[in-house]
This record gives sequence, structure tokens and C-alpha cells, in this order.
Amino acid sequence: QLSLKQMLLQYKIRFGDYYGILVMAGDSGVSKAINIIIELIAQQECLTTFDLSDIKSKLKTPICILPVGTSNMIASSIYGTTDLNTPLMHLFYGNTIRIDLSAAFHQLNKLHSFGFGYSCGFGTTLARYMK
Repeated sequence: QLSLKQMLLQYKIRFGDYYGILVMAGDSGVSKAINIIIELIAQQECLTTFDLSDIKSKLKTPICILPVGTSNMIASSIYGTTDLNTPLMHLFYGNTIRIDLSAAFHQLNKLHSFGFGYSCGFGTTLARYMK
């Protein structure tokens, strides 16, 4: 059985070739999947220095999170709900929501962990939709 990373490498997946990336997982699985996606984009684009603005410009494919975990805090804070229909409708209609990115590194710009910020409340919801 292949891991997600092994499968993506074996089939030479190029994320820009797809309309969207569907991640069906709980909070931990979502974090792991996004870590793998970001790491593979850095490898595919031969990025020797890891700059999050480079990664954001290379990943133009929307990531849709279908919440199937226990608490689903990530999906809840991004979409305002944990139902399965809302994220799919966002994906189908091309409605993207910007989120903050962060990363931790080790050994000369080698990615250790990728993260993103999320919060809840009226202020953060309003800030997400402002451009």
C-alpha cells in the first residue's frame, strides 16, 4: 500500500492540471496532506530556497477540505460549518477563501512543517472575504 506522498510521486501528479484538490480527512489528515502537497510543489518547481510566496504562486489549484474527522476545526473555521455540501459548493462554483500560510524549516531551507492559520468569529470571517 502506497502512502499519499509515494502515490503522488509515482504517478507524477502535477497539481496545476486539476480543477481542484479534494482532501477528505479530519484536522490531522488535512495538515499532513497539505504538508505533502507543498513539499511536492517545491520539489517539482526545483525551489532551492523555500519562500511561501513562491509556493502560493505555484499552487493555483484550489484545495477543498471535506471534514470527516472528530472535531473538524479547520473546516469549521474556513467554511463556517462542518457539513459536506458547503465545501463542495465552494469548489464547484470556484469560490476560494484565502488563508494564512506558515512554515518551519531545518537544514538550510528544507521544509520541516507547513501550517496555516485559522480562527473563528465575525472579524476573521470578514477579513477572509476582503481583498
